[in-house]
Amino acid sequence: MAGSPCSGRNEVGGVSQSILVRRRQRLATVGLVCIAVFVLALVALHATARGRLPSHMSQFANSPFGLFWALALYCLILGTSTLVWALGPCLRDGPSKRVGISMLALAGIGAMLLATFPTDAVEPYTWMGILHDDAAATTFVLLSGAMVVLAPALRSSQVLNRFSAPSFVLGVLAGLALAVYLFTTLHGWEGRGVAQRILVAIILSWFVLLAVRL
Repeated sequence: MAGSPCSGRNEVGGVSQSILVRRRQRLATVGLVCIAVFVLALVALHATARGRLPSHMSQFANSPFGLFWALALYCLILGTSTLVWALGPCLRDGPSKRVGISMLALAGIGAMLLATFPTDAVEPYTWMGILHDDAAATTFVLLSGAMVVLAPALRSSQVLNRFSAPSFVLGVLAGLALAVYLFTTLHGWEGRGVAQRILVAIILSWFVLLAVRL
């Protein structure tokens, strides 16, 4: 692929392959650092809850650490967007790549919306709370689907072919966790908080594995 940092050629578009590889690895490092910052922030928020963990992690926005939560989300969005940027050139053009990358891009927009518009503390919901909840559900669906959709494109990649099967499996697991999360949320069951955290852990694992493979 001309201009691809994942091409096997010695030179691509007048730029040496080693330079392109280092560029890709720098993007992967930025992504990993941002994800690590988010995870550390999430651990700190759970530690400060002291037995009063919110059912939905978005409810951290209504705590005294609301700004801290928002900044952690923006950091995560920066990291995952960087990884998607690095991923694109590593995949051969085709339906799997086009649909999968588009789903990740839309998920990024949804993540920006849910980070910018916090959820409501109590009902009745405001328009911002409704927008947040709709954006969160849509983002989770897009991310889970993208993991599965991208599997064929990953299989044909010189660098990421070994990530194809894990991506598919994690996508299926994310879909199952999402179904449980939505079902328990709809019925107001206590397990919804655990289901959401499992779902987020699966999504974060996918991005971490992607960064390591890049």
